[in-house]
Amino acid sequence: MSSIELSQSSAEQLNPAKSTIIRLEYLDGMRGIAALYVVLFHIYLDVINTQSGIIQFPYLLNSIIEVFMSHGASSVAIFIVLSGYCLMLPVAKSSDGKLRGGVVNYIQRRARRILPPYYAALFFSLLLSALVPATLMSATGWHWNSGQPAFTLDGILSHLLLVHNLKGQWLFLINPPMWSVALEWQIYFVFAFLLLPVWRRFGIIPVLIVASIFGAAIGFRIAHWWYIILFTLGMIGATIGFSKKPSLVNLKERFPWDLVTILLGGIWISLVIANAFDLVQVNIIFDDILLGIVATGLIIACTRFLSEGIKTNFQGVLQILEGRWLVKLGSFSYSLYLVHTIAIALLQFTLKDAIRTPLFNFILLSVLGLPLCLLSAYIFHIIFEKPFMSN
Repeated sequence: MSSIELSQSSAEQLNPAKSTIIRLEYLDGMRGIAALYVVLFHIYLDVINTQSGIIQFPYLLNSIIEVFMSHGASSVAIFIVLSGYCLMLPVAKSSDGKLRGGVVNYIQRRARRILPPYYAALFFSLLLSALVPATLMSATGWHWNSGQPAFTLDGILSHLLLVHNLKGQWLFLINPPMWSVALEWQIYFVFAFLLLPVWRRFGIIPVLIVASIFGAAIGFRIAHWWYIILFTLGMIGATIGFSKKPSLVNLKERFPWDLVTILLGGIWISLVIANAFDLVQVNIIFDDILLGIVATGLIIACTRFLSEGIKTNFQGVLQILEGRWLVKLGSFSYSLYLVHTIAIALLQFTLKDAIRTPLFNFILLSVLGLPLCLLSAYIFHIIFEKPFMSN
């Protein structure tokens, strides 16, 4: 989903208090950063995972690297919060709290937006696996090899039906990052048939409780079940940002969103550093949910500044996220997420004789791989994603 348009011109943002409509372009900026980090994270995984095992750098260097390069799942968590926020926006702003056009129309719109690029990327993933000889497959890198064997009946069928996240053997097959697409697709149905009815009837706290209970109940079956909670946090962020209920308006305007977000963000960063230096062992569920709360607080603070002119300490962050290139990157971040592993695998296969030390590998793959991923993703976006995006 591209930037959410709620304004007539960028000039109105200079005086947001007088503006009745705004553009939330910074949401695309958040997507852009998250997608770019995922690419770097997967390059890093390919560098440290070799046929002879995981490469260990000297302790101090290894810990410093871990601080910056061990949060691929965190980027996906931000994607899920943004998804919940954006899908909830029109509902939160509506008078009846219902999906525009009804549930069937909603599912059709989600299918049109998500499935064509997904199936196109699935086809190209299978094509690459078919063209690379099995004896040379290891040259495509550890991450791509974790998706092999690609040609199994249950693996292909589970990907076609978007249920490959329901079984460990299917989870990373064919194109490893695609597991999260299946989970998000399933959350769309949970949103329409469970979360929205509970939200309409009982409000934001009960829907968060129900999401937590439901997610935990199916956790034995679905990897990263707590993403349902993250999606719900996004829903709550949109509700607080645009609901007309006096209690929620008061919560939006009077709650110290900046202070709480900064404090929780500081705790998250501290835990990341402590975990990297083996001082604590941070649970991934706690880590993702804490980051999800921070992301939600940031979104509420930035949006209320743009919509109502309420000052925020995140204006500098907002300016960065609204940068032209980040917003543009965010507009095709879904395509980048789908095809970057294909581009990296092809690059590694091409450079298999040039691979040397881990540091050299990372620099080489980053310098050559990032432009290749961006170019291939943008071309893919123009052909397979943009035609199916709503205006």
